[in-house]
Amino acid sequence: MTQPSQLPLLAGELTRLRPALDDAVTRTSSDNVARTASWAHALLDAGLLDLPLPGRGGTPQRYAALAAFGSVDLDLARLVEAHTDALAILADLGADIGADLGLDG
Repeated sequence: MTQPSQLPLLAGELTRLRPALDDAVTRTSSDNVARTASWAHALLDAGLLDLPLPGRGGTPQRYAALAAFGSVDLDLARLVEAHTDALAILADLGADIGADLGLDG
């Protein structure tokens, strides 16, 4: 789980990763959707999308993390928010969210 003390690090990590991710996507596609998906997959692989679940005391940290994503790219923040909201819904339904639940389904 991303802790409050890690949020400045998260924002810095996102900013640091952006040029490398942009470069990788530019070599393969100029499509903004592909760029955003590539960033999201990289964040998921790095474990940076493990946000606190809402309604369990970590909502301010969750929102701060989403704001950090938005400070890098708004499309990325919207995709990450949808993904993490889906994980929260699955958790509320009792699903094992520790399973391999990638961005593809």
